[in-house]
Amino acid sequence: MFLIPTVYCDGIEDPFAIKQLFSDLSSFEIRTQIKEAYSGVSGIYMFQCIVTGGMYIGSSINLYDRFCDHVMGISSNLHLQNAANKYGWDFFNKLLRLVYPLI
Repeated sequence: MFLIPTVYCDGIEDPFAIKQLFSDLSSFEIRTQIKEAYSGVSGIYMFQCIVTGGMYIGSSINLYDRFCDHVMGISSNLHLQNAANKYGWDFFNKLLRLVYPLI
């Protein structure tokens, strides 16, 4: 798996630490896990193609709803959608970086 290299400084905590990593995004089980964990949760997310290493970074006030928008091709980023159409969602990872409950 290809991930973005992170540079660490002594005494500084990574402000963008990965909170959770999901792979095989075409799996019903994985989609259910994302729904249970991230409905109504805001945060920063990243999709990464494991074939090319290409990345899409976004943020949302409801991570699960935005995930569904991307996977179903509803108001998704055109470049991300084209890559997903070419390689399939099972060749993408979804990383959740900063996650905050809605206030």
